[in-house]
Amino acid sequence: MTAGGSPAAESSGLIWWRDAHQPLVWSESPEIGAVFDPVSGETHLINDLPALVLRHIRERPLTALQLFEEIAGEPFVETRDRAALEQIVAALKFLATAELVESRSAEMP
Repeated sequence: MTAGGSPAAESSGLIWWRDAHQPLVWSESPEIGAVFDPVSGETHLINDLPALVLRHIRERPLTALQLFEEIAGEPFVETRDRAALEQIVAALKFLATAELVESRSAEMP
């Protein structure tokens, strides 16, 4: 993070997406936040917010701000404030670490 910068500010110039060649397999049980990635062969346990983010991002590439604007008001993102945006950025970074989403600079063609 740059001096004085926030995670949301640093991630605002990124586009996030999920490679949709092989769709994820979601757990049928609402008590278990599990998703299987057929590409990696791994099952990931994820919380409600990362699951919500992942469901939205699989439809088309989005910036964190676009994603925030889409899901604000839904469960787990009830407010439209900076803290909620930073939670979405944290969820995106978690999903990227799990190799469930990718990102690149929004300035790239």
